[in-house]
Amino acid sequence: MTANVDSLPSLPFPRPAPLEPPAELAWLRAEAPVSRVRSITGEPAWLVTRYEDARQVMSDRRFGLALPGAPGGVNDSLFQDPPGHTRLRRLVTAAFTPRRVTDLRSRTTEIANTLVASMAAGERSVDLLEAFAFPLPITVISELLGIPEAERESFQAWSNALVLGASQGASADPGTGWQNLAQQVSGLIASKRQQPGDDLLSALIAVPDTDGQLSEAELVMMAITLVMAGYATTAVATGLGTILLTSHDEFARLAAEPALIPTAVDEVFRFQGASMDLARVALEDLELAGVQIRAGDNVVVSITSANRDERRFASPDRFDITRADNPHLTFGHGIHHCLGAALARMELQVVFTILATQLPELRLAIQTDELEWQRSEFFGDEWPKTVPVSW
Repeated sequence: MTANVDSLPSLPFPRPAPLEPPAELAWLRAEAPVSRVRSITGEPAWLVTRYEDARQVMSDRRFGLALPGAPGGVNDSLFQDPPGHTRLRRLVTAAFTPRRVTDLRSRTTEIANTLVASMAAGERSVDLLEAFAFPLPITVISELLGIPEAERESFQAWSNALVLGASQGASADPGTGWQNLAQQVSGLIASKRQQPGDDLLSALIAVPDTDGQLSEAELVMMAITLVMAGYATTAVATGLGTILLTSHDEFARLAAEPALIPTAVDEVFRFQGASMDLARVALEDLELAGVQIRAGDNVVVSITSANRDERRFASPDRFDITRADNPHLTFGHGIHHCLGAALARMELQVVFTILATQLPELRLAIQTDELEWQRSEFFGDEWPKTVPVSW
């Protein structure tokens, strides 16, 4: 990649509207599916825009998070290459079982019903984020990890600071949020070592391993990773999903046809429009879509573009809650497939089941183009400051 980096198109590409993908992506898929760009870090990279190429990069062991011996990834987390990733994934999977997620469904339904009942008992207009989208997942993830009720308010505050910065009730910057959240999780781990409970954090502490149990740093990173997957991602998807469903006049249909909830949830995840780009590095010389990539080259996979690829999805720009064939890449693919995917799907299925059945006339209280948006550095994209709804 010899071109002057300043002459390359820069990421992120501008969006025509918050929920619409950049126009450049469709052109690149058609004309230059693997093309040179300037990444958000200012370095040259190859941008991958087609679905099958994206899947290959995420599953091909010739791509990694970092070159061997080079700094990259986080050695205490799942964001690293094998063999470290393999060991951590195996240990965490042993504790974070599908059964544990299944068991959470009834409790999630209970919490959602309580929140909706509180909404219905007050004014017939609320900010859905404040009244429902944030309280539900923070309660679920707190119960999953075994966070005492007295600590949940500060736990949510530091989580908000990490994800949102000084907005949405956060009163500190992301760095302060991370530091305080890690400190709070460390204290929780210490208490769980003394008095284990029937919760995921206690299970993670107790997981046996011939190579040694999870270290203190690994436990802290894993707990925070689960918070980001189980709290922030679900809250954002709830808000964006409600905007999509109501603006496409599909909310009443869900109330009449609840069997559509699973496909609707996956369509929300595919369509929500987050600028999800995955960074990788080529570990050896290889060819991708006819383009020669050299060892050490940076590669950026556009999940947003892959999820709108007309070669894989029929009418990809149409929001279709009946879309049954929907292998979107929102949760990734390959060894780094999101550990919390089952939890996120379960929560969103409960969310839209309860909202549709309890508040079938739910609608945005303002026009979509009147919504105010903010940028989250954590998500690398804009999302709504509030989601005013009425019924």
